[in-house]
Amino acid sequence: MPATYSLVGDYYPAETERTRAMSIYMLANPLSVLASFCIGRLVNERYGWRVAFLLMGVPALLVAAMVKLTIAEPRTHASRSPALGQHLAALADVLRALWHQPSTRHSPSASCSSTL
Repeated sequence: MPATYSLVGDYYPAETERTRAMSIYMLANPLSVLASFCIGRLVNERYGWRVAFLLMGVPALLVAAMVKLTIAEPRTHASRSPALGQHLAALADVLRALWHQPSTRHSPSASCSSTL
């Protein structure tokens, strides 16, 4: 979901447009569940549960194909290569810097990992 929020923010920079787009995005899930239950029940009664599952999966495949063909991430070209002259730190240096920060070292996710 964070990727979706980022894309909505990129495509709809104005606050009112972004609010409307997020409202539609948040409303899509419950509406699709409602429609699949209602239509799926009818299809199940007439043709069986296998056909109902197949029929409910077809719209998702169509939407996935439509998204793949029509929506491009705005920052794709900028994120593929580092900026000219930008030096990327080695993994060992990053882990060492994180280990020296007490807030990171004592976080719950760090306590599950092995010590450096």
